[in-house]
Amino acid sequence: MRLRRRSHQPLAFQYFFGIGLLIVGVLIGIDFPDIDQRTVLLNHRSLLTHGFIAPVILFRFVYLYRSAVPRLFGVGVCTALLVHLAFDLFPRAWTGFALLTVPVFGRTSALFSKIWLVLSVIVLFYLTLLLIQTLLEFLLATGSLILSVIAYAPGEPAVIEPVLLMTVCAIVVVAILPSPGGVIARKFGVVVWRLRRIF
Repeated sequence: MRLRRRSHQPLAFQYFFGIGLLIVGVLIGIDFPDIDQRTVLLNHRSLLTHGFIAPVILFRFVYLYRSAVPRLFGVGVCTALLVHLAFDLFPRAWTGFALLTVPVFGRTSALFSKIWLVLSVIVLFYLTLLLIQTLLEFLLATGSLILSVIAYAPGEPAVIEPVLLMTVCAIVVVAILPSPGGVIARKFGVVVWRLRRIF
């Protein structure tokens, strides 16, 4: 396993620019799946853009760095993209452009589309938790997730269902899959629960 690259940047510098790149990542991630509509090479709802393939490639590069700057960019992309895909799971009807397409093969079935999108949401949550190293990064990731929902929800046919789906997926990933962010999330949850009992 390759060693992660050390960062010699001051922590304040890392988070100052990291938050900026987090926002850039959110802006890219929230719209990334729909770039298939702007190219003749892909059909709408292409499996290549509506899924975890591109984020896994991105993760491979940003995870090598100890610096928060590239990692927060990855967090922004992953959280915004998973929000987009969660909402795509609740179209008005599972016909036509709601179905995923595979290059050469064509449109897939509704069942395959649902399974792929749910799997992608789970993988993206896990990639996010693998990138998170501190409580501040966890809070920033949570904030980017909430802001992505607020930005993407208007005009969508369903809102409550995607939010519930993301909540369930997040709980499953945190509870089952090992990750630095998952450890932080569990500790944070315990603190919040204890404070709730106090108040």
